[in-house]
Amino acid sequence: IKPGVEHQQKLRIKGKGGKGSRIDLNGDLLIKISIAPHAIFERKGQDLYQEVKVDLFTAILGGKIEIKTLKGNMSINLPAESENGKTLRLKDLGMPNYNNSNEFGNLYVKINV
Repeated sequence: IKPGVEHQQKLRIKGKGGKGSRIDLNGDLLIKISIAPHAIFERKGQDLYQEVKVDLFTAILGGKIEIKTLKGNMSINLPAESENGKTLRLKDLGMPNYNNSNEFGNLYVKINV
């Protein structure tokens, strides 16, 4: 299964199913993917969403905050005077595209002060 497969996506594997009407041919195996919810990320297409708690002083003065990504923990700069509910977009840190593994969605980080 390639990276980027989506919830409820159906995959077909030719010739790996049950015996067909002809002895020399097998049918196709159909697989329906079920993906359990993640504890940190919410997925919408190739984009990922998460919420991060930020203390009041960092929100007012700005500074580094630690976030989780699929590639590991990352430290990013939060701009000064960031309001509660502000969403930051981190380009290409989302899920890979199932049909093109060189394309990625975005990671959206919502700030909770």
